[in-house]
Formats: sequence, C-alpha cells, structure tokens
Amino acid sequence: MGKEKTLLENGNVYGQKLPKEEFDKLLKASLEDEYIKNWISLMTKGKPMSVEEIDAVIKLGLENISTHLVELWNRGRASLYGFEENNAKFISSI
Repeated sequence: MGKEKTLLENGNVYGQKLPKEEFDKLLKASLEDEYIKNWISLMTKGKPMSVEEIDAVIKLGLENISTHLVELWNRGRASLYGFEENNAKFISSI
C-alpha cells in the first residue's frame, strides 16, 4: 500500500500503468481477501473447523472458503487437523 503513488505514476516493473480506479478496485479486493483469511485463522485458532462450519459464520460459500483455506495452507497458516465423519477439519497454524 505504500507504493501507490509510484505504481500510479511510473507503473509496475514492466512499465504498465493502471488507472487509479482499477488500482483502487484491486487494492480493495486484496484487502478483503486478507481480512477473510485472517478471520478464518482467528476462528480456527485452537478450534478445528470444517469448511461448512466456517461458512456458517462467514457466509461466503463453500468454494470461496475452500479457496481461502488452500491459500492459508500454502502459506503454512492452516493445517489439516483430522476428520469428523466425512468432513475435514482445519486448524490455524499461527
């Protein structure tokens, strides 16, 4: 977020410039994604939860929750805790 002026005036490393409206849209989407991932991390800290249980609170849809969990997994911020019946349970790794 600290490089907004540089990106808008000079463009990215490839010299590509984005209109301010497009930049703001991308920044907002990125912040929302990080907010959701942090919310999931807090919810699953010390309490394993399934995708369905997380979605019951956040209400973003199972596919979106799964996508965020995969990103958390890839960053080492979530791990598979185990299974309850046929549902995978995830827990925060931070």
